[in-house]
Amino acid sequence: MVVSDLGSNTIRFLEYDCQKEKRIKEFEKIIRTAEGLVKTKKISNEAVERIFRAIDEAKEILNFKKCIGVATSAFRVATNGKEIIEKINQRGDCFFKIISEKEEAHLAFSAVQHFLKRNLIYEKRFVTVDLGGGSTEIIFYHNKKIISKSFKVGIVTIANRCKDKNLNICIEKYLKKIYKFIKREKAVNLFVAIAGTPTTMVAFKKGIDYQNYEPSKINGEELKEREIDRILQQLLRMSPKEREKWVGVGRSDLIVVGVKILQKIFQQFKLKRIKVVDDSIREALAFKNCKKK
Repeated sequence: MVVSDLGSNTIRFLEYDCQKEKRIKEFEKIIRTAEGLVKTKKISNEAVERIFRAIDEAKEILNFKKCIGVATSAFRVATNGKEIIEKINQRGDCFFKIISEKEEAHLAFSAVQHFLKRNLIYEKRFVTVDLGGGSTEIIFYHNKKIISKSFKVGIVTIANRCKDKNLNICIEKYLKKIYKFIKREKAVNLFVAIAGTPTTMVAFKKGIDYQNYEPSKINGEELKEREIDRILQQLLRMSPKEREKWVGVGRSDLIVVGVKILQKIFQQFKLKRIKVVDDSIREALAFKNCKKK
């Protein structure tokens, strides 16, 4: 089985063996789906072509006998989101469904919960932050009770809206609603971060560049507060071209925004470290569909 998460910046594929409960191969590509979306309210033809090329590349690596995927924030807000998904599905390679904010948060939490149980981490009060390109999901777990909310701000949307502005002041403006939600629920003992920004930061900390990224070397690693600032300063000192080696082509401008957003959200909790989990929506989708068999 192949599952896919079609996001606002990246498309990620995972080939998974349900019987052995084992990941076989994976593929991801930066496609910048939400580029220009803030202004036009539409997913561009150029973004669609990048999606098609990424699917074709994935087919050369993975066994596409059965492929199902989900599309998230960019497709929910774009006026042509449904139309684009229909075009993708008509190709017959992989079949995508646009999921709601609630479904996205549930899948993100499910992936984290599965990872924690697998690693014998039984924390009764934790928060999961899924920082995406077009939206951010905050999911609190308090003694078996789940409280989640999705916010229509992400790395790509904030980067677009804050272009040519004071970045710190602009980010603070767009995080006000998130801060308000956190303030009500913030009594947690563990902060878990998923998605590209935290995993890229851990890889950078370990000296692993984008081409040599391996989830097994990232999953479950931690970032201390002082390390986040150090990584940010190192990235800022690099040229965009040099940064691409570590974060991938098309992300050199976005990673700085992502690190700053994550840092500001994390600071609301007064904790000392972030637990970084590579498993996310595509893994949760694989687990979910394996159960159906």
